[in-house]
Amino acid sequence: MDKDMTCWLIGPDLEKFYIPYAAITEREHLKKMGILEPHGEHGWRVTKPSFADIDPESFRPVAEFLCTGEFKARSTGPTGEPLEEEDLKSEAIELYAGAWEVANDLSLDDMMEAIIEKMRATQPWPLVELLIFASRVYSIPSVLAFPVEANIEMRSLTSSFISANYNQYLNEHQETLMEKLQQFPELRRDVHQAMANEAAKEMDDD
Repeated sequence: MDKDMTCWLIGPDLEKFYIPYAAITEREHLKKMGILEPHGEHGWRVTKPSFADIDPESFRPVAEFLCTGEFKARSTGPTGEPLEEEDLKSEAIELYAGAWEVANDLSLDDMMEAIIEKMRATQPWPLVELLIFASRVYSIPSVLAFPVEANIEMRSLTSSFISANYNQYLNEHQETLMEKLQQFPELRRDVHQAMANEAAKEMDDD
């Protein structure tokens, strides 16, 4: 393997992703993680216990971002057909959810900020897809959510949306909503707090 490339082993089947060595070394915090190790005479391998649990499809946009500073959601289906707007949003939100988890694991604050902006750009969000996205954001305990600022912003963004659309969730997706709020107490807390804040604001306006 080229000494200027690193090989990342991702998922239970250790799928290989090749990322330039410079893309790793220019991020000081990645070097300090101790995940980069010599491999063979010239190459480098990047390993971390959590990598075994990562879906390679979730890592793909992260690899793209590390290589180019950008990443994109799919715009076509499996056979190359253009996706409808609703399907485009669903594909994008699913991609961003997986990428968020990996970016958090690697503390890639610039990618997390990019995901926040991309999520904002996909509004208005489909209710179920956003709820699933929020549950994946909140599946990362607060004590493991780094960088803190990006996680606070994304949690606020998603919990505020659920709060603002709470009645519609109850009417159309009550079982799914209750399941996620029960499963993730921090999400339940933030949604209820957002609802309380909105109610207090309405009272002040009156």
